[in-house]
Amino acid sequence: FNIVYVLFFLIIVLSSMGVLLSKNPIHSVFFLIIVFLHVSFLLLLLHVEFLAFLIFIVYLGAIAVLFLFVIMMFNIHILETRDNIIRYIPLVISILLIIIEISYITD
Repeated sequence: FNIVYVLFFLIIVLSSMGVLLSKNPIHSVFFLIIVFLHVSFLLLLLHVEFLAFLIFIVYLGAIAVLFLFVIMMFNIHILETRDNIIRYIPLVISILLIIIEISYITD
């Protein structure tokens, strides 16, 4: 019985990583639908039926489908994110260094 929980948890974590790492926005929404569906199933296994059906109806039925329709309606093209990420690496490193310096100063 605990293996089912672990299996659902792993599917949720891997699908969440798929949401974040997917280059195609439509694939990202499909991964989000998988996350919502498995969270709902996990809550059903934990006997929290009201919250499970609420997540299923509100998040999966309304919000995720709305995201999918908006992405398909606006015809969002797949962008090359690698160039954009490389462009922001110096900014991210400088912000991290500032945060580390502030944490050392306050200690």
